[in-house]
Amino acid sequence: MGYKVILYTIEPPNEKDYYYPESVKRVVIPDFNKLETRLAKLEQSLKEEHVDLFVYHAWLYPSLLYDMMLMKSLNIKFIAHAHGLFVWPYSHFNIYSANSHRIFGMCDAVATLADMSNDFYKLCGCASYLVQNPVPDYLKNINKTANLNSKKILWLGRIDAGKRLIDAVKIFERVHEKFPDYTLEVVGRDFDNSFPAVKKYCDAKNLNKFINFHGYQTDVNKFYQDAALMLMTSEMEGYPYTLLESKAHGLPTVMYSLPYLSLVKDGKGFVSAEIGDIEKMAELVCDLLLNEDKRIKLGQEARESFESIANYDYEDNWRKIFELACDVSAQEKIRREKSQGENALMIKMLINQLGPGIEDAINLIYNTRSFRLGKAILTIPRIILNSLKRVKKFIKRA
Repeated sequence: MGYKVILYTIEPPNEKDYYYPESVKRVVIPDFNKLETRLAKLEQSLKEEHVDLFVYHAWLYPSLLYDMMLMKSLNIKFIAHAHGLFVWPYSHFNIYSANSHRIFGMCDAVATLADMSNDFYKLCGCASYLVQNPVPDYLKNINKTANLNSKKILWLGRIDAGKRLIDAVKIFERVHEKFPDYTLEVVGRDFDNSFPAVKKYCDAKNLNKFINFHGYQTDVNKFYQDAALMLMTSEMEGYPYTLLESKAHGLPTVMYSLPYLSLVKDGKGFVSAEIGDIEKMAELVCDLLLNEDKRIKLGQEARESFESIANYDYEDNWRKIFELACDVSAQEKIRREKSQGENALMIKMLINQLGPGIEDAINLIYNTRSFRLGKAILTIPRIILNSLKRVKKFIKRA
């Protein structure tokens, strides 16, 4: 698009990085735990690189407000890319979640991935814009679709509580009773220590011979290409790339119902059941495995859906957002469009009560005798633990 791009990350370059062009300069900055050092290094780099506009991908990161204030002090436009559903911040019981709508309201723009999120932030008085995630070239150039006669069912994603891998295992357990020659292929790594419970369940149910755990993979195409269908058990998503990838490979998906996703608006390439309905999900999987014609038709629809998504004009949309983020009058017009009326009033009343309510609850916990006593008792063990962590990091670097 002709822009000079600087990529700021907390992690240094490592073997798990995905590809990015050599023309993109990467700058590593400290995390939130070293806030003063982080802001100083970030300020120095922003000035050296003559940054005009900052797209902030870490929309749930505790440093967002501080980083944004730095940008504003340097007259750099700030766009928060809220790439998950608007309710995510409110699932965390803390002061930040209660005030997140006010923080986003100070941004020059908020980019969202779903109509529902876009409407919510507009109702909060934010200059909010709907975007689609870009489709990588390697997906556009796929010339080998899924083998729908395979004896493999695919589950792919990071392993954490919200992805509900344990549900997928229970669904497969029921499917396996009717289709004993099929296997479940699990691709992804453990993010929140959810995996041990999954493994324990598999051991107890003697499923280990039929479930293959492949761990973290950067090349996932081969897994999509050698599967009869994909199982998606996430309870909440913003823009699931696994669903986009499955559509690119013409792979039917059996998923929990997430009707707010832009990727499911056309109703193509998937079937769904209510979140947590293990029996219905198993029934849908069995139905597709029994009915080859239906499976092939759903796979064709998935590919058609992908081709429609791939034709989206990302450049044009992002250029407009960049221009609008720099246009104060345009921002105010967008803020006013939906920040008035009954719906906006309802949202404001809700979150105006939510904020003080959370603060009162947190203060109540902090002021209890048991909390103060526990904090005092754990002071020395906490110092020892942090020291051991620093030593471990030092040894790892050495």
